[in-house]
Amino acid sequence: MRLAGTRMIQLSSKVKDIAFDSSLSGLSDREVRNVELAEYLMSAADKVRTRQFDHASGLLGLCNSLAPSDGNTVERVVHCFSKALRTKIAKETATTYDMTSNKEFVIDENQLISDKTFMTFHQTVPFHQVQHIAATQAILDNVERATKIHVVDLQIRNGLEWITLMQALESRQEYPVEHLKITALVIGSGSAIEYTKRTGDQLKSFAETINIPLFSFHVVQIPDLKDFRAGLFETDPEEALVVFSEFFFNKFTSRPVELDRAMREIKIMNPRVMVMIETEANHNSPSFSSRFVETLFHYSAFFDCLEACMSPEHEPDRRIMETVIVTELVTNMLAAEGEERGMRSVKLDTWRSFFARFGMVEQELSDVLLYQVKLVTGKCSGWKFCTTNWDDGSLTIGWKGTPMTSVSVWKFVRTARLVSGPKDLVVEFV
Repeated sequence: MRLAGTRMIQLSSKVKDIAFDSSLSGLSDREVRNVELAEYLMSAADKVRTRQFDHASGLLGLCNSLAPSDGNTVERVVHCFSKALRTKIAKETATTYDMTSNKEFVIDENQLISDKTFMTFHQTVPFHQVQHIAATQAILDNVERATKIHVVDLQIRNGLEWITLMQALESRQEYPVEHLKITALVIGSGSAIEYTKRTGDQLKSFAETINIPLFSFHVVQIPDLKDFRAGLFETDPEEALVVFSEFFFNKFTSRPVELDRAMREIKIMNPRVMVMIETEANHNSPSFSSRFVETLFHYSAFFDCLEACMSPEHEPDRRIMETVIVTELVTNMLAAEGEERGMRSVKLDTWRSFFARFGMVEQELSDVLLYQVKLVTGKCSGWKFCTTNWDDGSLTIGWKGTPMTSVSVWKFVRTARLVSGPKDLVVEFV
């Protein structure tokens, strides 16, 4: 996969038709085949870019015949992206592409409903654990003397990070916690609200087992992001308020007005700190070619990580991640346009510029956090390719050098402004 990735970088710099050269000497037959598959895919994407859809479809048919969904890592990546490009062509030509026409792995719906796949992912994939350990430690660093703690989770999942937080708070020798409150935001309706309530029940049960004196779980449900209001969250001045965002903001980068309004409401809430986990990649380029290449490199590393870290016994869970979850994400990133394209990840530097508009300052992560991260990445030999980088105080987590996610900590800084003349100086904090 790394060899194929190198070739794809070279190929992506070519504007015209991709010519297959003879620079494959020294590679095994399998490696040559993988590189050629990557070239077919890149060439197909280039034909989609230039709207040569018949030519692109021919190349994608070749990809489909050579790259099964249960093949090696490169074949699975090519299969995933081939399906996304077919969907793109179908949308552009107003035709219908039958996503089920190819022989696929049959998935039990009950597996998707349960947390089994995500639990396995959490336990086996390094950057998932690293980002949660880092985020939890960042929260602990900022509430070290608080006895009443309120976490507003903008998009709760299985709540594993809050179990880690509870364990750390329970073992704290000084400033024992009196009340831990978690408020989960749910946007929309349907199964999300039931899933969130179930997560809350599980957290309550765990809190009881470790004798957290007082734990409460609340749900704030709104129809849409535009309905986000600070007053919906029951905050207490005596609480240390923390806002936690995991892959929340990237869903709304295409809706800047609503996102701006939500940030102003968060500022009104006056949290002690906001901790953010985001995808460290630019999947928001208006250029299809740039978006394709960035997405391809990012998810090639992701597939490679899954292959290296998930053992054969986890094969069903890995395939659910690849053939359902990742394929859906990639298809949305490449085939959808406008508001329909919901996944629009941007890099940390873009978020820095955005948050600066609201008077937010990035906080440097602690030495304790660095130590915790090293412990996590060193606990499993298969995680040796997990890379960490400190970027102006924030943490970037990657796989074999490809950035995957970032963890950053932010505070609203009250700035002073002069509101009267120099003879009667009055300073107002805003």
